[in-house]
Parts: sequence; structure tokens; C-alpha cells
Amino acid sequence: MNSKGRISKICQLQWSCPDSLAAVSQTMCGWLNSAQVNGLKQAGFRVVVFNPRGVGVPQKTTNLFDYSLILSDLQDFMSNIYSKYPESNVYFTGISLGASIGVKYLGAYKDHSRVKGMVSIANPFDVYKAAASANSWQNIIYGQFLTQKLYEKVEFNKQAIEEFAKEKNIEIDYDSIKKSWTTFEFDRKFTFKIVDQHNDSAIYYQLFSCQNDVENVDVPVLFIHSKNDPISRTDFIPWDVIKKKPNFFTVLTPKGAHVEFFVGPKAERVS
Repeated sequence: MNSKGRISKICQLQWSCPDSLAAVSQTMCGWLNSAQVNGLKQAGFRVVVFNPRGVGVPQKTTNLFDYSLILSDLQDFMSNIYSKYPESNVYFTGISLGASIGVKYLGAYKDHSRVKGMVSIANPFDVYKAAASANSWQNIIYGQFLTQKLYEKVEFNKQAIEEFAKEKNIEIDYDSIKKSWTTFEFDRKFTFKIVDQHNDSAIYYQLFSCQNDVENVDVPVLFIHSKNDPISRTDFIPWDVIKKKPNFFTVLTPKGAHVEFFVGPKAERVS
């Protein structure tokens, strides 16, 4: 998306299927120049990137951090793609939270989707369980990293947040939010003040979890996971559903952690 919220064509290369388009839904951090995006561009895809609200471009409205709206946001995004590129073969790549949202979209909007296939990378399936794993003491370095990224979104969108807080007469304690150790603590101190119709992370996170939508997906999906992923753990994968789907495929690497698939002291890529 560009600064005006319109879909931008990032790259078009000649390939065996020159009119293939890849829609990418990334992690909560998001980034146009991620390794996954660059890889798709090098493979010859025209690439468009969907980022959650407040990522990449500062918020202009006060509908901040409300991930309960992310599915409808993605539906609007995809409808825009279909309108602008009616002849393109559309594929979907989702990474981490973006993978969960992508699968949820394909299950919920399958009658309106033109997506021909999807690659799901490090999908948490149950976002609450994944967050609880990241926030646990043995994985706290991940929980702190994710919480820090959430706080960076607060700083990035501070102007819109302050306008919202003034309008709703809400007090935002930025120092306290910055000291949050886990995403759950961040939710209590910030998220549920902004998204006031929710007050429970366990319920809120289910709104962007896909474990109950997998069986409704009909297009081919390749699920890529690392066996030692401390966030999107393999025991969160709905194996019973995936095994029943003839057009679902799973790749499990022995190592690689979460998303990046680096191993060893030299951070070499898993091959």
C-alpha cells in the first residue's frame, strides 16, 4: 500500500506466467522489503503487500490496533486487487499472523475469492496459544520482542492515539506501556483501552485465529513450519484437518525457529 492507502504495483518481471500476482500478508511488524517479498519479486511475481493498521504508514484515523477488523480490511484489500487486476492469477503468501489471517480469509470468503493457492509460513493457527508460548518464561525473549514491536507501533501512531484519547477522555500512560513484559500486559495497559469492546486476550485473539477456518479452505495450501518454532508450535497445527485435505501440503524443517529459518552461530539459512 502506498501513503494514500492505494494498492501499489511493486514489481513486474517476465516469467513463465507473466501475469501472476502475489498478495502478501506479513507479520505484525510488516515490511515491504522483507526477504519473502523480495523472493517473490525475484521469482517473477507482481507483489502487493497487506499490512495491519498502523504498520508502515501512520494512522490517520483512530481505529487503531483493532485486529477484530483485520479480516474485513483484508477482504477490502483483496477486492481492490481483483478490481485492478481482473485477468491476473492471484496467489497468497501469509507469514506468521499474516498466515493465520490469510487462511481465515480463504475460509470465510471462499465464494468471493479469486486466490488460486496459498503458501502459509509459520502459521500460529491459535494466536492466543502462540502468544502464551511466546510470553512464557522459557521463550520470554520472543515475548519481549513482540511486545517491543507493539510499543513501537504506539510511538509510530502517537498523534492519532492522542487524538483518540482526547476524544474519548482516556488516559494513556506511555511509560507504563513501554515497561510491559508481555503482549498480554500490553493489552491490559493499552489495547483494551483503545478497543473497548474487548477486555480478554483469550477471546480477542480468537478473532484473528484460523484454527476453525482451515477445514473451509478449498484451494491448495502449502504449510511451511519449523519443528523448533517456539511461537507457532507444531502441536498447534490442526493435523487431523490438514491430513484430510488432498490439496494441502506440509513442509517441516528440523530447525529454523520462527519465520526466518536461520540456524547456527553464523545464522545460515535452512536449505
